Amino acid sequence: MSPNSTQAKNKGPKACTTCAKAKARSPKLSKIAALEKRLEELSSHVRRESSEEEDSSPPPSTSEKRSELLTKSDAWGFNHLFPLKPGIENTPGQHPPPSAPDKTRPWDSWWPTPREAELLLNGYRTIHSCLFPFVCVPGHMTALELREHRPFLWKAVMMVGLFLDGARQVKLGQELLAEIGRAAVVDGLNSLDLLQSLQMLVAWFHYALKGSQVTNLLFLARAICVNLRFTEDTSLQGEESDRNLDHMRVYAGTYYLNTLVFTANKRPDVLMNTSHLEMCCRVLERTMQHPSDEYLIKLVRIQQLAQSISVTMSAENLSQTASKLPLTMVVQSFEEQLQLYKDNLGPRFADNDNLKTHVNVAEVLLYEIAVSDQHSAASYLPLTDRLQLLWACVRSLKTFFDIRFDHREMERPRFLCMSASELVYTIIVGIKVVTLQLPGWNLAQIHAELDMVEVMSQQAQDLDIIVGRRKHGNMLGTPMPGGTTAATPAPPPDPFERLVKQLKSVRDLVKAERQRLLTGSGNTDLVDFSQDFLMDDSGTDFWQAAATRGYNVWNIIGDPGVLNEST
Repeated sequence: MSPNSTQAKNKGPKACTTCAKAKARSPKLSKIAALEKRLEELSSHVRRESSEEEDSSPPPSTSEKRSELLTKSDAWGFNHLFPLKPGIENTPGQHPPPSAPDKTRPWDSWWPTPREAELLLNGYRTIHSCLFPFVCVPGHMTALELREHRPFLWKAVMMVGLFLDGARQVKLGQELLAEIGRAAVVDGLNSLDLLQSLQMLVAWFHYALKGSQVTNLLFLARAICVNLRFTEDTSLQGEESDRNLDHMRVYAGTYYLNTLVFTANKRPDVLMNTSHLEMCCRVLERTMQHPSDEYLIKLVRIQQLAQSISVTMSAENLSQTASKLPLTMVVQSFEEQLQLYKDNLGPRFADNDNLKTHVNVAEVLLYEIAVSDQHSAASYLPLTDRLQLLWACVRSLKTFFDIRFDHREMERPRFLCMSASELVYTIIVGIKVVTLQLPGWNLAQIHAELDMVEVMSQQAQDLDIIVGRRKHGNMLGTPMPGGTTAATPAPPPDPFERLVKQLKSVRDLVKAERQRLLTGSGNTDLVDFSQDFLMDDSGTDFWQAAATRGYNVWNIIGDPGVLNEST
């Protein structure tokens, strides 16, 4: 058989002549054209199926859409920190849809947008960071990078930056508090990021916390400090050195906040040990990695002096101290130490209002012993020396209030929020001084020198301005919702409104009692302040509580109680 006949056999059936001619005349499609045609057919098929589904199913309700939006917002805000348990649907990295800053959003989704976050971070660096040098936000980090690498610190910075947006800050502060508690207690997280955010929450959000919450957070910070690793090794370089210094700063910050609170609350027994603190200050002073480290050391040094005064003048140590040395010599020694501190501030910090008021508070802690009949008797303090200490206390109080109310501090605050503990303490001591009945203590002259009613009026006026400002959105110009509907829940109440109300109530009571004392009809029992004055947290009536067991420094002005011993 020939090859030609074999090839013809394998070709199979042939088309008819007519079809073959038609096929030859038709244009041949390229591969690309064929793919485009197939894609168009598939698209048409999908469109037909989608239209049929829309016709057969009802449109989703508005509430379902809102619920979906909130779910997406929650995932953006928290799932990158706390992943859901296995088996539960999770979409890590999901971000909320971008929105204009003037667009009203639900309260539950008011974490800042990326653009807002960048503005808030820049605002924190220029306005707030100088007040709390214990936490240094890396200058090279953008808001997005900070959120990715230090999520807790990012949230704390956002919360601080929204101080003038009251409802929004309260909402974010409450969420941050819950996250810190869950991460530290439930998840057992110990990290620099967590401790830094915890410190900033206490420093800037304490006014919205309960007394027990403040106490728990302060001791939680101390517990986390146990796991910090820092050393005096000078050979550390690069990231190791940066981490070592950051740990020292945050340890010093924990000490600063604890001392700031517990000295004002007359609790020297719960103050921190300072053995590691000296090493931290020594290394930071030698390194001076940031210009703010010098200010940090000044803050720590004055709190060390305040702690030493508080411990020495405590009721437990006073009798032992007086049996060894005359009290006037002890007072003179501390006065010299305070004067030396002021002399060493240098031109850079000589006019720093925060440091000057810290010195005034330390002086009040030193002179306050003269206010109590019991402590004056226990220390064998002669009447003339007692009157001299009382006058020194009045002068320190007056200087403190003059600095505090020198000018408004709305857009650029001069003091840390937590310094309100010092303000409340000085107001209480001032009330005790101007209501003290003692031979040679001329109340009319004292009131002319130190008008506590005017002091509280000025503070109430400042708080009224703050409350009004916090009702009109944040510093970025984001307006608050004009009204509330069923779809948008009412914003949380501003804690400052409660502070204003309580402060005005105390002012009116002090004014009435002062009038009775000046006319000789005052009831000394009602103004007999006990040393338990700072410890009660029951919130009972101001003057009636003073007659029984004293009253709380925090409840009087509205600042939350630090130690709740009534429960």
